[in-house]
Amino acid sequence: MALPNGLSGTNIGAALHWRTPLFGLMVGASDLKKQNWSSELTIGLAKGSMNVQAFNEWAVFGIYEKDKIMVASEYNRLNPPISMKLNGSAVPLAGVDNRQWYGMASYKLTGKLTAGIYDIQQINHGVPLSPERFSKDWVVSGRYDFNQYLCAKGEEHFISGTESLYDTHMNPNGLKLTTKLTILKIGVSF
Repeated sequence: MALPNGLSGTNIGAALHWRTPLFGLMVGASDLKKQNWSSELTIGLAKGSMNVQAFNEWAVFGIYEKDKIMVASEYNRLNPPISMKLNGSAVPLAGVDNRQWYGMASYKLTGKLTAGIYDIQQINHGVPLSPERFSKDWVVSGRYDFNQYLCAKGEEHFISGTESLYDTHMNPNGLKLTTKLTILKIGVSF
């Protein structure tokens, strides 16, 4: 893996999927071993570095599909050891102990139209209670399949919390505790 700011390293992962005896139910688990990496930082006028030691990111998931209904969920945990230095001095960091999960359901209203709802939550147990500790995103969605290759999708997001590392440079007036977001997409697959 090579990123534009000079981050590089190898990630190794595996996933196990099991189609259970219950028709339509698949469960699984995955694990990703992330290697040591470091990066040079500039935060305001301060210059420094960030180092992340090797760590594992694991997840468990399941999906159930029957007739016109689909229900899926996933839980994962990310707990990397991170250290930072700015202007030559160690910077105390709040711990990173992210626990993320989502649950979703969809229903095929017709052969071409599907309605869905999902909830995504991310909580960092390594920081004190505050809006920076969590991000919760409730979504209502609709999808229309024009044919097997082309679809259109609309989503309305209701987001609370700021834990998802939103870009503060793109939000010069600060991050809002709640946000509404509308997304319209066209998808092509072949």
